[in-house]
Amino acid sequence: MNGSEWVQVKKLVDEHDCGTVDHNFHANSTWLAQRYATQLSIKHNCDMGTFKQQGCRPVIGFDACHIKGHHPGQLLSVVGVDPNNGMYPIAYAVAEVEKGLVLKLQIEKIARSTTIPWWDVEMKNMRQLSQTAFDWVAALDPSQWCRAHFKTHSKCDILLNNMCEAFNGALVKVRDKPILTMLERIRYYIMLLMATRSASCEKWKHAIGPRIFGILEKTKKESAWCIPKLDGESLYEVKNHDGSQVVVD
Repeated sequence: MNGSEWVQVKKLVDEHDCGTVDHNFHANSTWLAQRYATQLSIKHNCDMGTFKQQGCRPVIGFDACHIKGHHPGQLLSVVGVDPNNGMYPIAYAVAEVEKGLVLKLQIEKIARSTTIPWWDVEMKNMRQLSQTAFDWVAALDPSQWCRAHFKTHSKCDILLNNMCEAFNGALVKVRDKPILTMLERIRYYIMLLMATRSASCEKWKHAIGPRIFGILEKTKKESAWCIPKLDGESLYEVKNHDGSQVVVD
């Protein structure tokens, strides 16, 4: 009644023979988010600082997949990289197909912009689509997710889209369930994933993950073919046997 948790029963029929209705247009993503946000949240007050403290890379991937069954929509997911180059789910949400897809495509356009003027144009387009979405995007640090603001010193050899696809693939069997059941099973899957990763960390033989250790050992062997030459007070020019060269400090 009037936005509260209470309802008023105007007419009660103890026995009826009507069928079950699978589709309820009132139970949309906005209603679900307001009604079950607290119950379905797996980690409260989680910010980028906490994300970095857990050893995760400051690089994230964003993707979406279609929900099957009687509740059409899209499952949006944000996936990062853990300290051992593994998949680290950060957030997920359900959105209606039309609006969710349009906003997703617009965010991708903003992320792919390579110049500041191009960035400004796409941001204006986002504002025309949704002021709420624009305010959310504008509050983010563009140097973390937009090409026009990327710094050249940060490098990553991982295809984040593959991480997102792996996360979506793990949820194939739950994407045809009712919304609440699907979200609960996703929460359960992430809980088990995080618990398993935490237990495996205790078995590491080194201070870093086994995958990262293997990469470092391989790089050590390859560095034998590199010849450094002093190029100033604190810079070196490193030449490789294949003819390539880089400047490092």
